[in-house]
Amino acid sequence: MMKLNNAALVIPMFGGNWPYLDLWLSTIKKQPMDVLFFSDCDLDAPDNVTVIKSSLDDVFDRAEEALGVKITKRYPYKLCDLKSFYGLIFESELQEYKYWG
Repeated sequence: MMKLNNAALVIPMFGGNWPYLDLWLSTIKKQPMDVLFFSDCDLDAPDNVTVIKSSLDDVFDRAEEALGVKITKRYPYKLCDLKSFYGLIFESELQEYKYWG
């Protein structure tokens, strides 16, 4: 993972069929932040975007370990319940950044 900026945006995305992802990626490459995609998909991404190959279960396993709770409903839409804890869940990837979102 190559750190280019002092801020990172964390985005877990699983599945596929993102009709406007290419458009979004073309705009994010001009932003002064790095983007960390935790995904099971391959992306043709700009330099400030890092794709970290993982599964949905990998993310929920990390959340369980970081939070010390059992998560029984493991669906992509349940990732929104974890957003407040991304700093803790993805701490190892975010440790070099001053800001994250």
